[in-house]
Amino acid sequence: MDWVHILAIAGIVSMILEIFIPLHFGFIGIGVGFLSAALMTYFGVSPWIQVPVATVIGLATIYILRKLIKPEEGVDFTPETIVGKTGFVKKVLNGKVLVFVDGEEWLAYNGSQLLRPGDKVKVVGIEGVHLKIQKL
Repeated sequence: MDWVHILAIAGIVSMILEIFIPLHFGFIGIGVGFLSAALMTYFGVSPWIQVPVATVIGLATIYILRKLIKPEEGVDFTPETIVGKTGFVKKVLNGKVLVFVDGEEWLAYNGSQLLRPGDKVKVVGIEGVHLKIQKL
């Protein structure tokens, strides 16, 4: 296996690593740098030129991608945002209730009401990390 193939494989592996170990486009930049080095090797460019050019291309890729694609900001959560919303019961197990409200699963309690999976509920409060719910 020659250097063109080794550099190309390293570039592809780096890009795949970005899926499993997000580095905010770091592995993608490294991968683009390796692929550009593979391309320059294929055309017979001197290693003295390849290394700085591939480095600049990789760093430029990281910079451009980070400017174009911003990471998602965390959603500010306050209890008022979920109180009053409705959802449904997903599971009831040993007195614990798992409900689906506003796109997320929550542990909840409801006092003494009998609940079954599929029952519609309304959030009436929050205590700690548990929702206080009422059957509709």
